[in-house]
Amino acid sequence: MKISSIKELQEYIDYKFEDESILEQALTHSSYANDFGVESYERLEFLGDAVIEIIVSEYIYRYYYFGSGQSSKLRASLVSTEYLSQVAEDLNLDGLVRKSKGLQKLSKKNTADLFESLIGAIYLDGGMLSAEKVVQRFVIIDITNVDYVLNNNIDFKTQLQETLQAEGKSFEYRTIGTKGLDHQKIFEVELLVEGKSIVTKEGSSIQEAQSNCAKAYFKKD
Repeated sequence: MKISSIKELQEYIDYKFEDESILEQALTHSSYANDFGVESYERLEFLGDAVIEIIVSEYIYRYYYFGSGQSSKLRASLVSTEYLSQVAEDLNLDGLVRKSKGLQKLSKKNTADLFESLIGAIYLDGGMLSAEKVVQRFVIIDITNVDYVLNNNIDFKTQLQETLQAEGKSFEYRTIGTKGLDHQKIFEVELLVEGKSIVTKEGSSIQEAQSNCAKAYFKKD
């Protein structure tokens, strides 16, 4: 679906503004604001940036057992310009924004800013719960999506080693079995911390099985 109006945007995100002027501001670039003497999205973007960060931070805290450093890395991936600009493009915010005629195309930073300003506008108009629903649907999506981001940004084995060394704990991986044909073997590996079995995972290689164990260590049930 190609969103082509403010009405369609509200229907798609499942949020109807009480005050549509806030949404119009959220979709007003500074070039248009300067030409017509209205306010741009910049202050809403500032607010929305903070709202998205707290929502994503709480999600990571609830579902992953990372230290602050790794939690920050995951959050940075989910709120990055690259990531949020794609969310904004999927909502066609760059097609809805009011801008000067001379500005043909927005940068990725500007496009990401539009999504942040949209969230800031929703927060002001409907409160944190309304903003959280939209961030959950379009940024976090589900735990499978967050896992995908994790897999592309985090080395779990290194993170596990750094975390346990900082805590003064010993650990080891133990290969406990294999199955399948010689050219399609599946390896089963066990992670032990302080001599205690923590988790057992499989992989198409010993290294993959070890990484799956490390990942499972950080993920909360």
